[in-house]
Amino acid sequence: MNDSTELPQPNIPLLRKAVEWAEAEAAKTDGTGLWNQGDWISKTTCGTSYCIAGYAVTLAYGPVEVSEGDGILRLPGEQRWLDWESFGAKTLGLTYDEAGNLFDGNNSIADVRRAAEEIAARAGERL
Repeated sequence: MNDSTELPQPNIPLLRKAVEWAEAEAAKTDGTGLWNQGDWISKTTCGTSYCIAGYAVTLAYGPVEVSEGDGILRLPGEQRWLDWESFGAKTLGLTYDEAGNLFDGNNSIADVRRAAEEIAARAGERL
């Protein structure tokens, strides 16, 4: 029986990879870091920058098509457009509140780590 109040199961391995990547990118002091919490996916002179949601979705599904400024994406081979925040939350197994906390565009890398650790703790795991 599927209880409609059941919380989604966080994808801790994917979350861990995304946070570790973001921390490594945030630590770069030469301007080449590709973590940008304020934008889902963005082309830069150094490559493609991502927020946590953008990086996790790209890790899980491969390169996606992005509608600039609309907050939507299309998976490879798909026709329909998807909302970044909702699809990122589904990909990572997050509740609405967890997604809001983790994906906040004003988050520092410490905020991202803290939110991810709270998600892992809910799943009974450590990040």
